[in-house]
Amino acid sequence: LDARILKQQQEEEERKRERRERKKEKK
Repeated sequence: LDARILKQQQEEEERKRERRERKKEKK
């Protein structure tokens, strides 16, 4: 796979994790 595609996938995963963490903090 292209390094750019891998970077995009990693960035998307990080964003999803951040959203989950924010939801947990708000409760």
